Amino acid sequence: MLLVDPGAYAPGTLDLAGDPELRRYWLDLFRRHTGDLVAHVASEHPGEPAIVEATRRAAAAFLAHLDSVEHDPRARFDTLTLCAERERCLRAARVDDPFARIKARENAAALELLPGVVAAIDSLDPRDRTGTLVRGIFAGNIFDLGSPATAALFAAGKTSFHDVRERLAPRPWRVDDFDVLCERIERGVLRALVFVDNAGSDVVLGIVPFVRELLRAGGDVVLAANATPALNDITHGELGPLLDRAADQDELLAKSLSTRRLRLVSSGGGLPLLDLRKLSVELRREIAERPPDLVVLEGMGRAIESNWDARLRFDTLKIAMLKDASVARRLGGSLWDLVCRFEPGPSPRS
Repeated sequence: MLLVDPGAYAPGTLDLAGDPELRRYWLDLFRRHTGDLVAHVASEHPGEPAIVEATRRAAAAFLAHLDSVEHDPRARFDTLTLCAERERCLRAARVDDPFARIKARENAAALELLPGVVAAIDSLDPRDRTGTLVRGIFAGNIFDLGSPATAALFAAGKTSFHDVRERLAPRPWRVDDFDVLCERIERGVLRALVFVDNAGSDVVLGIVPFVRELLRAGGDVVLAANATPALNDITHGELGPLLDRAADQDELLAKSLSTRRLRLVSSGGGLPLLDLRKLSVELRREIAERPPDLVVLEGMGRAIESNWDARLRFDTLKIAMLKDASVARRLGGSLWDLVCRFEPGPSPRS
């Protein structure tokens, strides 16, 4: 188990029913995103009326659910339960993965850039490498079609990895434990568990170079991705072939996969948020048999919306770009602020 106190853990801690303003904000956001989802599927599947109609049915069912909880004073809900209901409506309408095609395109585009990104990182000294790797995670994380702000940038063609990385806010960031993170990495990471987020530049140009650096320093890494689709998050089934293609371009990745120093395990999840009580049997076994000394929660949904207050038994990095104004305000920040939070695990005596 990852959690220090499982009984006190509560993912998705924003009780939307208890805050009328927050309730209106998130219900409106989910409604707008549902309309965008239907438009996206129609654009991705021209001449395929069956999948478009199925998506419309799923959208209608989900919008009806939003209306129901909005007008029920007894309803208690949060962003995690709303995400779960959206995915349930999609599966009930037999819509498995509305973002499959765009994920595949973005994965392919990011793979073309990966050798150059890695070569540039390898040419730096260790401290500069870590800084570039962290900024790469921030920049890659902008490929997020669940956030209206980043979805609009993507539609406008303004999410180029290199351009975004150059435009990132300078330090100090909204939450800035970068120096502590550097010291921790310099001491050596034996086993890292990384919960990945989005497909495309996020996983390929953000997470893969970071993981590669841990491998180069002699550590082992487990990548945990969703078991089932949610928005444009990478799934466990997609991640294996994607890493094989990355390894075709990189000897270190290839060797790490073949020797199982780099392993892939399904997280068991199927949402853009992460409930650490519901990890897959395989991942729980991995943690029990080979406890990590560093856990990475990447992305706003996993690191902040659902696990900001979670205390883990191991050193933890929570890293994300703030891509929603409401979430940013919770941290006293603004849209596009950056979060690099390092939390040491409890000492053996605690």
